[in-house]
This record gives sequence, structure tokens and C-alpha cells, in this order.
Amino acid sequence: MTYDVCIVSFSDIKYDARTINLYNLCKKKGLNCLLISTSSNINSVKTEEDNIVIPIKSDKRVIYNWFYFLKDIKKIIEKIYIKSFWASDLYALPAIQYINNRNKVNIVYDSREIYSALSTLSNHRIKQYVITKIERFFIKKTTQIVVSGDLDKDYIKKFYNLDLPIHVVYNYPWAHKVEKTSLIRDKYNIQDEKIILIYQGVILKGRGLLPIINSIRNNNDYVLVVLGDGKYKKELITYCNNNNLNDKVFFADNIQYNELYKWTSCGDIGLCNIEPLSQSYIYALPNKLFEYFQSELPVIVTDLPALAQLVRKYNCGEVVGINNDENEIIDALNKIKDNYQYYKDNVKIISEKYHYETQIDLIKQILKI
Repeated sequence: MTYDVCIVSFSDIKYDARTINLYNLCKKKGLNCLLISTSSNINSVKTEEDNIVIPIKSDKRVIYNWFYFLKDIKKIIEKIYIKSFWASDLYALPAIQYINNRNKVNIVYDSREIYSALSTLSNHRIKQYVITKIERFFIKKTTQIVVSGDLDKDYIKKFYNLDLPIHVVYNYPWAHKVEKTSLIRDKYNIQDEKIILIYQGVILKGRGLLPIINSIRNNNDYVLVVLGDGKYKKELITYCNNNNLNDKVFFADNIQYNELYKWTSCGDIGLCNIEPLSQSYIYALPNKLFEYFQSELPVIVTDLPALAQLVRKYNCGEVVGINNDENEIIDALNKIKDNYQYYKDNVKIISEKYHYETQIDLIKQILKI
């Protein structure tokens, strides 16, 4: 069997926006594309001939699931011919060693994070060392590298002393028509006069959620809706329960990416209060920011290089200090509230400029199609 593109991702495809967008582009262009991903709930995913989902066990450690993931991939890709191989993350990259026709394959590595400086491993030096060694070894075997921002490009080129082509493919969503509904207000019985703050994405420490919660706890204008899942979620829910904040902060379940925009569009202000816990966070330019823009939400971001530069350039929101001072956050929220139409008009401009379709020619070039 011959495939134009084989995309491999060690993530749950239902929630992996970056991989979903690439896969959809390949299908739209009529490419023979094989997607291999994972899921801890295999029954919730439709497995097809060109969309293979490898089950993982949520009660097992990452290293266990990764080992069996690579073992299953070996059985799959050793038997097929691939023109372009796209590793959607570091954990998919070692699969290149199983490609029999590797000398003829266009091997693209999507370094979507700065894996050599992950915030989640800031207190786990040995794990961080091992991951960096793995990336350093396999990255030299690729033909092209993709990153999600210009600062990431500069960092990875210098850190690994690379002379390979490095391309910036931003975390843009596909353009879509905004459909603002009462979905969230109805579900959580939120009054019409309340301003809905939206946080979407993985719930981890370093995302500024606790300072945001504390900034609005004594303010009657705002409520926070958190869309996503993660290790920090239970702790935040417990905090809100203990502080009688259940009428101020609402936690939704993890929402599949193809449904997420319907929820995001119900909000009024998007939040991206990333803290500088690691180099990966400092340079971050995440999906959620551009998905807020496509949903026409003004934003609050922290004063980190990529985030602040974009927001200040288009006046599409407000920037707060990296310490996420609660008074500064509420002042920024009030400024957006008091000048909402001004910010919203600027967001509409940016939403027309930053969407996935603007990158199609670049991606076709990377895939050599």
C-alpha cells in the first residue's frame, strides 16, 4: 500500500487540533493519507482503514503506553510505502526508524513544543534530560522541521545547531462563521448580564487559572467557564468548592475539537494567562489564542514575547504582567468590558487574517505535493 502522507501522533485525535487540521487539509486535497493516533476510550473513536487509533491505558504510565504505541506502529508502517512521514510530536518521531524506504521519504518533524524545556518537567531533571537526548538523536534524521512560532524556530535551531529547513506553521484554526448561542448560559444557568470568561485547553499549573478565579471571586460582573481536562482540574474544583465559588466558576468536560468552537463562541472574553515556568511556555503561541479570535473574543494574555506582541499589534485585548496580579487582571477585564465593541472590531480584523487556509501553500510545499 502506498500513502502520500502518513501522520503519526501520540495524542488523542479527538482533542488534537493541530493534527486534525493537517489531516483534514490532506483529505481536502485528495491525498492518500494515513493517520495513526491514540485514545484511552477506543469505543468513542471510529477506526477506519486510513485512520488507525491505537488504544492506550489511562491507568498506566506514559512510558508504558509509549512503548506499546511504537510497537504497534512498527507493525503498521513497515508494511507500507510512504512518500511523506509527518511526526506530529516528539513521541511519534522514533517511529521513523521503522520506515523501510527511509532514504526516499520526506520526513517532517512537528516540534509543536520546546521539548527540551517543558514546564511539566521543570522539577524532573532526569526525565527532561532523557527526552532531550531522544529529540537530539532523532531530529538529525529528519528532512524538515515544523514549529508553531518564530521564537520556537530560533530556539530549536540554536539549541541543536541545525542546518535543516525549519518552517513555522502556526496553530491557526480553519475559518468558520461565528454562531453565538445560549448553549453555555442555558447549561450552567448563567444570567444574561454576566460576562463569560472562557479558558479552553489542558488544565495545568502555569496557565494562570487560580489568579483569574481569585480576581473575579468578589466581582459580580464575571463568571469563568473552563473547557478542558488535566492534572490540575481536581485541585481547582476542590478550591472552588471550599471557597463557595460554584456560582462563579464552571468546569465543562473535555470537548471534542470539532465541537469546541460552538462552546468558545458562547463566551465574551478569552483567557491565555500563561506563566513563564519554562522556555516552552515563554515562547508559547497556542491554539486557544487563535481559536478565541475565530470566535471573535477579545483576549487577556500575559506579557510574554509572542503573546504580547500579537495582542498589542492589533489591540485585540489586554496584556497583564507575568505574575498574573489579581488587581491587574480585573482592571484589564474592566477595560475590555467598558470598550468591548472597540476590541471586538479589532478581533474581527485579526480573525480574517489568521486562519488555517492562509498556510495551505506552505504546508503543500513542506509535504512536496
